[in-house]
Amino acid sequence: MPRTAPQARHLLWNDVGAQQRDCLDELTAAWEAVTASTSYVDGPFVDRFEADWADRCDRSHAVGVGNAGDAAALAFVALDVRPGDEIVVPANAPESTAAAVAAVGAAPVFVDVHPDTLLARPDLTEAAVGPRTVGVVVVDLYGQPVDVPAFEALTDRHDLFLLEDATHAPGARWLDRPTGSFGDVAIFGFPPDSNLGALGEAGILLTDDDDLARKVRRRARRADRTADDPVRVGGEVRLESRLDALQAAMLSTKLPWLDTWNAARRALAGRYRERLADTPARLVTEAADAFGVHRVAAVRTPRRDDVRAALTEAGIETRIPWSTPCHLLAPFAAQRRERLPVSEEAGGRLLALPLHPHLRDDDVDRVCAALLEAIARARVAA
Repeated sequence: MPRTAPQARHLLWNDVGAQQRDCLDELTAAWEAVTASTSYVDGPFVDRFEADWADRCDRSHAVGVGNAGDAAALAFVALDVRPGDEIVVPANAPESTAAAVAAVGAAPVFVDVHPDTLLARPDLTEAAVGPRTVGVVVVDLYGQPVDVPAFEALTDRHDLFLLEDATHAPGARWLDRPTGSFGDVAIFGFPPDSNLGALGEAGILLTDDDDLARKVRRRARRADRTADDPVRVGGEVRLESRLDALQAAMLSTKLPWLDTWNAARRALAGRYRERLADTPARLVTEAADAFGVHRVAAVRTPRRDDVRAALTEAGIETRIPWSTPCHLLAPFAAQRRERLPVSEEAGGRLLALPLHPHLRDDDVDRVCAALLEAIARARVAA
């Protein structure tokens, strides 16, 4: 009888389970330590991760919270953002970050991004600064750090605060400075599919400002139930937000693996770039001074939905990193001022290819071959 050719293995967009297996014994020991301690909220496990992450990011203070959205909202409250204030935000920011602006009663002013890196542009940001502007948000998107020193200079000129959302880029650097070390405040989220992922939701806020750190910590722990707790448009700001001890212990256990996992991501991203050079599949660019950690291998492709369906049929899982930029979402319709063509075009064409530390070189080659074949077929069918 003729032998059946072996079926190609299904390629996951992100193999979170493999990441846990790398350090399963250590994670199990951490789990047992937390459960035995009965210190489930705050306590030594949270203190340890806060100290380790602050040190990693060259910061004086770290405050663990429930997620990145909570971290942003707490930062805005501590920075005394008021209803009617404006904060400049890239249009392709995570919706949770933009929602945190609205949650404290401020208005997000959305700006377009660089066509190659899809990161915030200082010139467009500065052009959006007006008399009601109080701050600027920058986002280290897809694992690529923003040129934050340029934004630090911009916010200094206009006496604005700067918040760095580094959720996508734990361990990345701009020149010799790590993500999380920039601006008045930096925030991270650690969802399970992150380069450094918790086993649930987790976040942290970083700052060098002693007073701001104290305000955030007290509000996050609800240590001061005072009459000036803000009530904003759309309801009261959710001020109580804590990092579970279990999630803190999981993150501390995984932290020594972060550089190894990020190195693997960088190598695989380099292989994608090499295999897709001079093809219709256009990868998001890494800036020259950036050391990216490639949370996502984001590629622009024509006829994205058709291409994605073909890859699914070939056993290759993909994701759409985002499809609708924030300025086109219904909750932010009141802030819509003009078209933002780069964000809108990328939102309709971006596809996230498989990328995780346990992907093999031949897996990348298979994805690239299937991607280019799918694009060719889609173009013929058009």
